[in-house]
Amino acid sequence: LGLALDLPWTAEVVQQRTVRVRTIRYDAGSGALLSDETTTDTAKKEAEFRFPLQWTTGLQWRWSTHCLSSLDVGQTQWSGFTYQADGESEINPLDGKPHAESSLRDTWTLRTGFEYLILLTRTEIPIRFGAGWEQRPALEQPDDYFTLSAGTGISFGQEDRKLILDVAYAVTIAQDVRGIVPEQESLTSDVE
Repeated sequence: LGLALDLPWTAEVVQQRTVRVRTIRYDAGSGALLSDETTTDTAKKEAEFRFPLQWTTGLQWRWSTHCLSSLDVGQTQWSGFTYQADGESEINPLDGKPHAESSLRDTWTLRTGFEYLILLTRTEIPIRFGAGWEQRPALEQPDDYFTLSAGTGISFGQEDRKLILDVAYAVTIAQDVRGIVPEQESLTSDVE
């Protein structure tokens, strides 16, 4: 049985905005250049990103010497993800709207796995399968991603000089996901 906890944290940043304006004036009659001026205005603000709490708990069960399975569940509390510049109210960092009107929803993960060990005289060969469901933050509601995986391997040598070679394949599938592209609100995509 295990538990992982990533506490909320804050990133302090300095935001700098520079605006350059070039004004060119000509005489309408002769086309002569009257003036060419450039002004620069720079403003700096300190700001904070507040990142969310994330937790995961899991269980691994050994059914026999050859067989084990695992299950874990977790949550990321994206509703606490904010951006705030000095003298301004908190906003949703993904769309710039006030946080009270447009906070993200919390996301969940669920994963399970199974391993069977084929124990031979001089080697062991694991056979592994896994499946998972993960939500990722998006502007209106979280996007759902599904993952399937399979893997195997082989060990060479004895205990103190053992070399283990593993291979795995994983595929992630999602349909009609919006992601976090605020300027493309109507855009959805399929992922494989």
